[in-house]
Amino acid sequence: MNYSIVSSLISYNKIDTGTSKRFNCPICEGINSLSVTNFGDCIKFNCFKASCNVKGVIKNELSNKSFKIIDNLPNIKNSTDKIVLNKEDTKYWRTAMFPADLDRYITNNNCSYAYKSGLADIRYDYQKNRAVFVIKNSRNEVLDATGRALYTDALPKWYRYGRSRLPYVCGTKHSRHAVVVEDCASATAISHLVTGVALLGTHLTEEAEKVLSSKFDRVSVALDKDATMKSLSLIKQLKWSIANLNIIILERDLKNEDKGNLKGVLKLND
Repeated sequence: MNYSIVSSLISYNKIDTGTSKRFNCPICEGINSLSVTNFGDCIKFNCFKASCNVKGVIKNELSNKSFKIIDNLPNIKNSTDKIVLNKEDTKYWRTAMFPADLDRYITNNNCSYAYKSGLADIRYDYQKNRAVFVIKNSRNEVLDATGRALYTDALPKWYRYGRSRLPYVCGTKHSRHAVVVEDCASATAISHLVTGVALLGTHLTEEAEKVLSSKFDRVSVALDKDATMKSLSLIKQLKWSIANLNIIILERDLKNEDKGNLKGVLKLND
């Protein structure tokens, strides 16, 4: 029943091949929560409201035009690849001469290797006194960033500089295994083994799902025991677009894990 209702909505509203549109969900009535993408050979739809389980695929007949656009599908996947920061956002960032607090934070959270090897772009916001984890695209352009407070009792602990809704991604270009983690430091700490992905929020955004489904063959959700329900919710949302999924229940935060234990914890020998 739900499938036919959504299918009728999609049929009524023309969606050109290679484009995405957002609608109010006809099932849960979520405002602008139903995402629909026409890939040419099929149309995928899903509602991003946590309480709604509407998802599906509608098969299309392929035309010559469809094949041409399918060859350029990275343009769909990178539709959020826009620079959203301006000079006001970044003018207090420093790339060198870090204070002792930031050096200590990088070391204590096992981010040193990724920072020194260039896997992670970490900067210092001397106005807000934050460790800045930079979000970039494949052209090395800064799209967004999130900053971790270096003050003990500072709120918010994490500060989002832009409004891109993109996840923080840290890893080598050749890695096809993504591990979804709690925060940027954990993503950075495991980036020499896999690609760490921090969602930077409590829910899976459409932008994050597109990154995970388009760039990786395997996705692991690695959160601590207290977040088991969140892990299960993420798996439920991702299973429609990613075939190889698994959950890793952590005994301790990955950024605090001994390096020698990481492969076993991440089940890389399985």
